[in-house]
Amino acid sequence: MMAVNVYLWASLKKFTNDKDILTIEATTIGELVSVLRRDFPGLKPFLDSGISFAINGELSNPNSNESIPDESEIYIMQKLKGG
Repeated sequence: MMAVNVYLWASLKKFTNDKDILTIEATTIGELVSVLRRDFPGLKPFLDSGISFAINGELSNPNSNESIPDESEIYIMQKLKGG
């Protein structure tokens, strides 16, 4: 299994032991979300209410079985809303 760095927005640090970069072992986006829910239960309300993922600058569906490419930068962002 591959470890990837996941970058969070600053206000989530209080749910991740004051870390804004997490190293998570996951091979798909869906697996990544499951690990975040399990290891950081304080993030669950944010994950449930809707978030956006950017993998190497490209938006991705958080419920996807999309593979995470090696050495990816993954950013968790507040849900982007259209206007």
